Order: sequence, then structure tokens, then C-alpha cells
Amino acid sequence: MLVVFVFAANAPGVDVSGLVAGILAVLVSAVFATVLGIYCYKAKNKSGRRAPVRMAADGHPAPETVPLAGIMVPGLPSYNEALTRSGQHDAAPPPYSGGAPSEPADPGDGERAV
Repeated sequence: MLVVFVFAANAPGVDVSGLVAGILAVLVSAVFATVLGIYCYKAKNKSGRRAPVRMAADGHPAPETVPLAGIMVPGLPSYNEALTRSGQHDAAPPPYSGGAPSEPADPGDGERAV
């Protein structure tokens, strides 16, 4: 079967905006896939270089980096003790350096007072 393409003068042209959008979508997808592939490759290689975990069954107990025995944690103070203690936030606030405070709106003007 022989197919002959005949180009007529009124044949539709190339959709340039569609072509550009398609090429751009392929490029963005390729960049995304490349970055994802590199991330997975590096994560796979990184997990293979871990130090072996020492278990107590190996004959040697794992050393504690922070000994937890003998540490006493202070309890929280009661409400009254917290009120009577002084601290860094007990100072008075700095004076307001702005202008005079604005007058409250008259509720009779149709505005609700808050």
C-alpha cells in the first residue's frame, strides 16, 4: 500500500506553543528523574557503610555515651512556688514610645465596640 501525503495550501501549521510545552515537560521530567535517581543511588551507597552495631550478646556490652544512672531530674514547682520565684521575665515592660492612644470608637456610630 502506497501512502501519499499531499500538502494543501490550507493545511494547519505546526502548533508551536504545544511543541514548546511538550519539549519543556520532557526536559523537566528528565531533570526530576535524574535528581531522584542520584538521590536514591547515594542513599543506597550510604547505607552500606554503617558501623557494625555492638550487641550485648557479642560478649562486650555497648558503652553508654551518657550514663543515665544517678541523674536526678528536678521536679516542677507548684503553682504558688512558680508565682513567688523571680526570673528573667519578671521585669516591667519597656515604656510605650508611640503617640497618644487613640480614642475608642463611639458605639452609637453604627460600629460595634469590641
